[in-house]
Amino acid sequence: MADEEVEFGNEEGSSTNEQSSLLSKETSSVGKVVSSPIPGFPPFFQFAKLQTEASGWNADVTMATGFTRCNDGITDTAPSVDNTGVTDDNAVDSSQSGSAAAESIPVDGLDVIENMEKCENVLEQEDGEGKHEGPDKEEEEGAINDEPDEEEAESDPYFYTKRDEFTSEIYKIELQNLPKKCGYKQFKKMIANRLNVRPVKVKLPPGANHAYVTFRNEEERRLAIRSLSGHKWKGKVLSAKPAQPLPDPLALQRAEGLARKRMIQDAARSNVDAKRIKVEEDEGEELAISVRLNHVVTPLWAQPYSKQMETKRSNMLEILGKLTRKLKAIMVLKNNWVEQESAKRNGICCELLDCVESPVLDGYRNKCEFTIAEGPDGAKTVGFRLGSYKEGYSGVVEPSECIHISDKAKAIAKAFQTYVRQSPLPVYDLCFHTGYWQTLTVRSTMYGDTMAVLQFSPQKMTKEEIEAEKERIGEYFKTGEGKDVTLTSLYLQINHTRAVGGNAEAPFVHIMGDEHIYEELCGLKFRISPDSFFQVNTKATEKLFDLLKEWCGDHLDETVVLDICCGTGALGLCLAQSVKRVIGVEIIENAVEDAKANADLNGVSNAQFVCGKAEDIIVDVFKNMPRKTKIIGIMDPPRAGLHQSVIHAIRKSRRMDKLIYVSCNPSAAFVNFLDLCRPTSKRIKTAPFRLVKAVPVDLFPHTKHCELLLLFERDMTSVDAAKFYKWYY
Repeated sequence: MADEEVEFGNEEGSSTNEQSSLLSKETSSVGKVVSSPIPGFPPFFQFAKLQTEASGWNADVTMATGFTRCNDGITDTAPSVDNTGVTDDNAVDSSQSGSAAAESIPVDGLDVIENMEKCENVLEQEDGEGKHEGPDKEEEEGAINDEPDEEEAESDPYFYTKRDEFTSEIYKIELQNLPKKCGYKQFKKMIANRLNVRPVKVKLPPGANHAYVTFRNEEERRLAIRSLSGHKWKGKVLSAKPAQPLPDPLALQRAEGLARKRMIQDAARSNVDAKRIKVEEDEGEELAISVRLNHVVTPLWAQPYSKQMETKRSNMLEILGKLTRKLKAIMVLKNNWVEQESAKRNGICCELLDCVESPVLDGYRNKCEFTIAEGPDGAKTVGFRLGSYKEGYSGVVEPSECIHISDKAKAIAKAFQTYVRQSPLPVYDLCFHTGYWQTLTVRSTMYGDTMAVLQFSPQKMTKEEIEAEKERIGEYFKTGEGKDVTLTSLYLQINHTRAVGGNAEAPFVHIMGDEHIYEELCGLKFRISPDSFFQVNTKATEKLFDLLKEWCGDHLDETVVLDICCGTGALGLCLAQSVKRVIGVEIIENAVEDAKANADLNGVSNAQFVCGKAEDIIVDVFKNMPRKTKIIGIMDPPRAGLHQSVIHAIRKSRRMDKLIYVSCNPSAAFVNFLDLCRPTSKRIKTAPFRLVKAVPVDLFPHTKHCELLLLFERDMTSVDAAKFYKWYY
């Protein structure tokens, strides 16, 4: 279960020097040094290493700091976390570990180490401003050099807190002694009732007795400490204290590299065999860089395809086994359907069919998001990262050898790389939030259409300068070196936030070509906009849709299909000719407009698409429908699944006795499966579903991911099923 974190907006903010002060001595909490200084390592790395050891960090734990953008435009510049490779299916949801930290130094609020003077050149937190003590501190008597050199700045894990940018990390408190049963909503309500100011972020690790809260300035933080310390809540007396900001993971990696370099240099000067102290290199680093990249973005690429299918089916089997165990623990009736089915099927509650193979294995992706950053040689590069930011990697490698990317997409990425290298504007730097070129998204279709969307951070450029750059890009692809890739459509997305990925609502500026491209799927034609969702493997998606249609059953002339999270309407429109009516529900307005356009484009008249919250629209749909209308629900939600309120609305829908769920990340959507099958209770009085069968469909060859298609039907054996359906029959 991921840590719960919220970001608040609508507050006044500032980035003045007074507000960017660090912890003062009088408010700093005290920790205890538990390790000896490490010979040869720079002081700030010893400090970070002590923190890391004490808090039990590892490479698999993602620091959920991210970027907080308030409605007033203030950007929180805490260390960012990005995923490696393409973002449609390979990006894995990350969250910070909820395990308790070591006794004196918690994971997200590291205490200031006591007696830091004992460690030579250790980073001090003094008088509200972080300073490095050492022989270079004073250039001359009475003059203090506050400007760190470039190497020091890049490897200081806390340098981001000293920049002239707002970050709520330096105004963070740790709230301790929370009650065992402390829900996030309850905790948020308590904070709101107790304080007259609203925090920027609230982080409540699951199962822990502490939480972290950040504010906009030191005054608000001190007010929170005074108000919350000693406050009694649910029988517990709370304590509050200042908490350290999280270190920048990329800077930690740089610090480690610098420390290793100095260690070898010291050994050479001491006539010590450097080989004896050389840090062991990972075997993967000896591989060609293109091979290493394939291992990152397509980790199963070296396995035979049959072996990949076995691996994916085994992964889905493990998830269904976990679901079965959870359901057994909450079932009310003895000899229930879960026990019966799991006894027949080796511990799982439904039939799991063999994985459906993709018709195309190489170059199958119709959408790729490339990162623009420095490569291993320091040159501006368009490609994929070799690692994630949290692991200390920021460089990218060209995708020339990536087997899941089409030659057309590679050519477009190469053309953009040439343009970026010719441009005097630097690439975007994740650590310092400087630079301009961020990402390039390339889409291609079966019709041969191509669309490119370039994400650009304007920094302090004027409107005239942005317009001039836009014209240069357009000319490059119209008449310049880039004309050979024959783009159908080209867009620029201006990202005014400092986070790569930016604001999803940032407008797309059309530069050249058509405004849309078109794809063919199941014999229909679909319009694709820059931000449209469309499955990344068209041929495998056709097999997925055919299977879904088969699961809907026969004699569908009087059946209404409710397409929840319909996107651009592809799934519903492919079923429309077989059913009485399709009603698509989608919260994104642009997607609904695309869905309506796609219905008109294909002459489909029995499909209706509605923009709004699914839980609200589902209620309205059933109110305006004849009582005994048969309804089948289908849904293909985002990775994280559906909100609990949508699941409750589905369970309340008496006319819906069949539901087909398409999940691209079954682990993340696991709670949805559990809530659909959860037995009735005082809280949930509606009849549950039962899981009948499931099948993995491979839309992402050579990766660890696949779609899981699940068929749910109403459980008529549940305690309240008869009462629930009484009026219907």
